[in-house]
Amino acid sequence: AQRSLKGEFSERIRALEELLTGLRVYVEAALDFPDEEVDFLADRAIAERLQSLKSDCDQLYGTAQQGHLLRDGITVVISGPPNAGKSTLLNTLAGDQRAIVTEHAGTTRDLIRETINIQGMPVQIIDTAGLRDTDNPVEQVGVELALQAAEKADLLIEMISAEGIDWSKLTSPEARGLNFESGVMAQAGLKGSTTPRIRVINKVDLYSQQALAAERNQDHGDSGLDPLYLSAKNGTGVAELKTRIANIAGLQPTEQSPFIARRRHLQAIDQARLAIDRGIQVLEQQAAGELLAEELRSAHDALAEITGKVTSDQLLGEIFSSFCIGK
Repeated sequence: AQRSLKGEFSERIRALEELLTGLRVYVEAALDFPDEEVDFLADRAIAERLQSLKSDCDQLYGTAQQGHLLRDGITVVISGPPNAGKSTLLNTLAGDQRAIVTEHAGTTRDLIRETINIQGMPVQIIDTAGLRDTDNPVEQVGVELALQAAEKADLLIEMISAEGIDWSKLTSPEARGLNFESGVMAQAGLKGSTTPRIRVINKVDLYSQQALAAERNQDHGDSGLDPLYLSAKNGTGVAELKTRIANIAGLQPTEQSPFIARRRHLQAIDQARLAIDRGIQVLEQQAAGELLAEELRSAHDALAEITGKVTSDQLLGEIFSSFCIGK
């Protein structure tokens, strides 16, 4: 946090702006004053400077993203049918009895939130009502709240119980009862959601190692989401779950302390790097000077959301100070 408080983040942004200003001066001078014979399209150094600028921007974005994760963290929603063990998992992750756990389906009706720490990143875990069709009006409200929370989540933990698996039918996910994409979850549109997810088969402590080994070797469908085998009750697999959460969030070990960046700063840097990348493409593929200038302007405007707008008069002043225009 100290690196941000001392202004190092702002210094890095301004360094990017200086590089960007230099490029814009060169490109826009060539476009606005063609008689000056500034042929940037044939200048290989421009392409190299663009690549260097993109590399610096990517590096800053990565460092700032890590800081954002450490500052704001992510929200993880535990979703699944009743009695899958969602509340037990919340309690295990929290290290405390935060949610009521009973053998009766539908015990959890409201959203229960608990913030934990994973590798220095704050993670808000939300336990939700079991997803099922019900005539109980109170439970219906709970299911609706659960679906709303799932839609807003940064990461979904989709949980089912190993009790629902028919271990004797090891032919297909459907035959075994791996119903991650059935029932209310599919009806609510979560099946087609782009939200990252971790699929969990809970209560594996009830079964033998031989049965688990056989299940792990089976086909899990075409989703590419191999389930995590877990026991929320005795903690088996919980460490791996935390590792998967950190990996999906994008948390990475770094030798330097990351900048504690706000979300809007991240968005601005991301917009700048995307614009620079588009500029590289139009230069290499189309040799389109005006399109390159437009993308560089877009990148500059994005960074200016952090540091302040750059006026056309300021840029024109840079052009006249850098070239002997009209002399």
